[in-house]
Amino acid sequence: MAEPELVWDLIENTVSEAELRAAVAAIDQLVPQADPEFDSQRLGNWRADPPRCGCSCWR
Repeated sequence: MAEPELVWDLIENTVSEAELRAAVAAIDQLVPQADPEFDSQRLGNWRADPPRCGCSCWR
């Protein structure tokens, strides 16, 4: 896996700051804003009631 610094260096050497800002703005429009109430409902007490996916990771 690439180091984060290497990834950022590649991005900065490939696109301009203006292009990067435009891409981030586009992503911000696509991704819904965080909803703390939903997040707490979704996460719940996952340690006490882990998902039952059938694998051995929660046993």
